[in-house]
Amino acid sequence: MEIKSSLFSASSLLINTNIARKPFSKVLLIGYGDPEREDRGIAWHIFLNLARCLNRTIPVEPREGFYSSGFPADMIFVPHLVPSLAERLVDYERACFITAHTEPEKEAIVWKELSPETAVVADPPVIDPGICIATTFDLFGHAPEAVYLSVRAFSSGRSRSLSLPASRLLPEITEQLLGWLAKK
Repeated sequence: MEIKSSLFSASSLLINTNIARKPFSKVLLIGYGDPEREDRGIAWHIFLNLARCLNRTIPVEPREGFYSSGFPADMIFVPHLVPSLAERLVDYERACFITAHTEPEKEAIVWKELSPETAVVADPPVIDPGICIATTFDLFGHAPEAVYLSVRAFSSGRSRSLSLPASRLLPEITEQLLGWLAKK
């Protein structure tokens, strides 16, 4: 069953809704993380909030899958990144990878531009957004313009709810994401 997200009242969001009405290029939002571990599943909560702001529907319960919302972006949610995402990425002009980070020294909200040239292979190999973009480029000769959006995980207990500090960041994250979507 699909219903509209109602995580937050309209008064709790300070969003410029004019941004959402501009035409967008073909964009894919890739959220990943563990929605059963509080803030580690923030990507799903960002998807719900974004869908609510844009008057779109996605399942309220987190589940892996592709959500073609059409305008302004398609969304895909996965527990972790895998090389086969390259087959989906190649069809898009722009992509945004959304997840949580646990490094307390980082800012609460981190944006980073990605390119095939900046991918770093870890030992042991870890599939990260840079590797996904590099794999797409290696396999298909081109890759979408991509960014990485990471939000601080303040807590990672066993719950589908966000911690209070993370939930307070949702309006700012949503506004920033809508701004990024409106570019180009």
